Amino acid sequence: MIPVNGMMIVRKQTTKKKAMQIFKKKATKKGSENQFIGGFIPPELSYYINLYSLATEMPKNTVITNCLRNWFDEISEEVPAEVLIELLTKDAVREFKKARSRKDFDYKKFETQVKVELQQRKLSPDHIKEILKAIQNEKNQK
Repeated sequence: MIPVNGMMIVRKQTTKKKAMQIFKKKATKKGSENQFIGGFIPPELSYYINLYSLATEMPKNTVITNCLRNWFDEISEEVPAEVLIELLTKDAVREFKKARSRKDFDYKKFETQVKVELQQRKLSPDHIKEILKAIQNEKNQK
């Protein structure tokens, strides 16, 4: 542990002697259960994450995952997944009601379009099924 401005920063201890390398580069894990989500962040965040990662010898992926895990734990209590699914379901049903009033409406095409859009947005298959089921229920009510 290294004291920095009253905080203790933990650095990984290395015991093996290797060829001289000032800054270590971490290998990426292939075949892990993690998913790439992509996205751009402001330069100041990127620079700080890089700085923190290098100073603590913690992989950037771990730094970002820890931040996201903390955010997720907090926000998922305030806004559970079920609420988000309900919002998306209401949007999909509203679009279904608008679309079915057209003369050339084809339910299968509509359902496929919704499914493809949600898959492209990388929603889980279970969440997609819930949304499609709600549209199907609305269709059956008529």
